[in-house]
Amino acid sequence: QGQGIRMGPGSVNVTMNGIDIADCGLALQSTGAADQVPAAGLWFADRPGCLPGGSGHTFRRMRIHDCGEDAFQTDAGGFHDSTFDLCIFSNTRLRADGLPYAAERHPDAAQLYGGPMSGITFSRSWFGSHLLQGVAMGDQVNAVQKVSFADCVFQGCYGFAVADNGGPPSNGWSFLRCSIDAPSLASACDCAISSTGWIMNDCVIACVGDGPFHYWGGGACTGSGNFMYSVTDAGHRPPGTDLAAAPWSHPGSYDPSTDYAILAGSPAAGRGSRLTSVAALLSS
Repeated sequence: QGQGIRMGPGSVNVTMNGIDIADCGLALQSTGAADQVPAAGLWFADRPGCLPGGSGHTFRRMRIHDCGEDAFQTDAGGFHDSTFDLCIFSNTRLRADGLPYAAERHPDAAQLYGGPMSGITFSRSWFGSHLLQGVAMGDQVNAVQKVSFADCVFQGCYGFAVADNGGPPSNGWSFLRCSIDAPSLASACDCAISSTGWIMNDCVIACVGDGPFHYWGGGACTGSGNFMYSVTDAGHRPPGTDLAAAPWSHPGSYDPSTDYAILAGSPAAGRGSRLTSVAALLSS
């Protein structure tokens, strides 16, 4: 039905390793409806790269890019206790105005919804460049419990790097040593979490535009060792220290070759993801 891989809700303990999923989707002609980005009469792609379901899975050393919809998008039935490690989620097609809607419905890395979710881990993974959302989890009915991000880079997600879609209160969300780089076209920088308690430690967040770092409702974020540059929303952000200068050298184009090594002399040294580039991830 257009997706590269489909897993049923009864799938258990599946490991996928070293798989490249690209250009999956169905070719559709736009009718001009609001949820179809191209103008009426133009063609676009729909359907994700992989529909995961079940529990106990490991997705490792995968590259999922340029699919018609999300790289990963759950079907009904729930998704639990699974790990994404050393994965790259990206999109290379851009419109003339620079937005990531060239020929796809909406290119997110992972949109996980339609059933209960818990125990999802993202580690040592790269989200970008040119995605709409990094990870969007949950819906208005289903809470998302115990989600962790460690050593991840969010590069140029034009909506949210991470969101739990404002459904029932969730809990147990954590971020450790992540780097979040928001583009100048973003309206928000760059998390929306309604968790009843979430923690962020040793992360580096930089907004190169003027969008604030958003945090929606729920309990307060706790943590330490975080550094932020040009993050203007003082009331809705994790605890941390403001930087007077950008923490990394940035060409402004969100090219995949961008290096996110913390600049010498920056107070943020030793924080953020240890994966400073896609090349570093590939050599891990």
